[in-house]
Amino acid sequence: MIVLATDAPLSARNLERMAKRAALGLARTGSFLDNGSGDFVIAFSTASQVVYDNVATIQENVTLTNDAMSPLFLATVEAVEEAVLNSLFKATTVTGFEGHTREAFPIEIVQEMMDSGEETVNQEEHDRRIDYIELPTTDMAEAKAFYTGVFGWTTQDWGPDYTSFEDGRLAGGFRYEAEVTRGGPLVVLYAVDLEAVEVAVRSHGGAVVKEIFSFPGGRRFHFTDPSGNELAVWSDK
Repeated sequence: MIVLATDAPLSARNLERMAKRAALGLARTGSFLDNGSGDFVIAFSTASQVVYDNVATIQENVTLTNDAMSPLFLATVEAVEEAVLNSLFKATTVTGFEGHTREAFPIEIVQEMMDSGEETVNQEEHDRRIDYIELPTTDMAEAKAFYTGVFGWTTQDWGPDYTSFEDGRLAGGFRYEAEVTRGGPLVVLYAVDLEAVEVAVRSHGGAVVKEIFSFPGGRRFHFTDPSGNELAVWSDK
């Protein structure tokens, strides 16, 4: 919920226009207003006072014109962005319904990066390379359990419909879908012990759809995860 307050003399119409710009402040912090996010905004002005004992029949109010609104639009975006960043840095670790836990922002790590001048992303190194992979899933808890158990991925929840993961080198995410259709690009993972991973896939609810086979340069097998995504694991051993 976003509340915008201003002492600028604005009409109801321009208050609504200002409120619509609040979403741009969220976007600056990485939000894309996903399905079910439930964001809403209210805006009000303290400029016009209702005079209850006024003997005059007509009351005149001064309001800003449309052309004067741009600085307020910019202020709205910057204020919302700042409010979100403040809440991120001041939030504490909390545990809610069914034990879901949200960890506090790692302030010390961020401060070290800022003090050292370290960039979070080397733009030249990542330019035009695959940087992130998303996998659809029909059951978020099942997906997290499978990939954590088989491959040791770490996960972070970002609401009920999205969870990010990291494998130590590449990052990605699970997004909720009512139905998963096999096909499209094939994600291929590497394993030193191919047979051990095949056993782990089966024991954690996956299904091997192509048994281990040889190809020039190594061996591999294909499997489907509990949601039906097809992936492959290869090894040069």
